[in-house]
Amino acid sequence: QYDYDKQVYTIALHPRFGEENQDFIFGGRDGKLIQREKSLFNRNCELVVDEGEILNCKWNGRYLAWANSTGVRIYDFKKKSPTAKVALFPPQQAQLTKMYPISLCWRNKTDIFIGCGNRILIYRISEATDENNRLVKIVHLIDDD
Repeated sequence: QYDYDKQVYTIALHPRFGEENQDFIFGGRDGKLIQREKSLFNRNCELVVDEGEILNCKWNGRYLAWANSTGVRIYDFKKKSPTAKVALFPPQQAQLTKMYPISLCWRNKTDIFIGCGNRILIYRISEATDENNRLVKIVHLIDDD
């Protein structure tokens, strides 16, 4: 059992939870994304602070994706830092992320499906930046207007 004094909206288990470790990540109303490392000392590590309410998160080996009202961010455990930010809608439609839940689903080690409202985006994470200095690029967009 673990008690946290703030509202928790999402939890992501380590991809090998139960086999190799008991780590998990959670976030919620306070805008913090926290990794709970179950070990001899059971420590909490704040991965992100003050990003806005953490609405959803999914862990996929090296990468963690989390969603808040500004979009989706990707955290790279190998680099130990956030590496990419995905805006789901143009700035004039940003309020849609508050109206519709954001769904995240990893397809494989580098592709993630992001759903919100009537939109599904498929992004691919790459090791090197492209000509616009991006580490993630859109692979496909399904927009049902």
